[in-house]
Amino acid sequence: MWSAGWKRRAASCVAEGKKWIDKQATDDASQRKTDPQMLRDGAWNYERKYDIRSVGADRYVSILRSDYVDAHAAHPSTDVDTILWDPTAKKRISIR
Repeated sequence: MWSAGWKRRAASCVAEGKKWIDKQATDDASQRKTDPQMLRDGAWNYERKYDIRSVGADRYVSILRSDYVDAHAAHPSTDVDTILWDPTAKKRISIR
């Protein structure tokens, strides 16, 4: 059973993922209008994944976020970022 903290982290990632995919869809629609040839081979493919990487002394949770975009170019694009979650503060934090 998931604790409230894990549910909160999952909900945060889901909300972020939905916002990201909505932006991609808007960008695609705009691109389709301005340059239909860019999407002549069909819609582009987008994927976003979240993986828990580590839990440090029950103080921090490291989540790896991976974005994959196949825009029918020479090769697909991948972007990887890390999200650091503070369970005590119940929010994402930055180490900067």
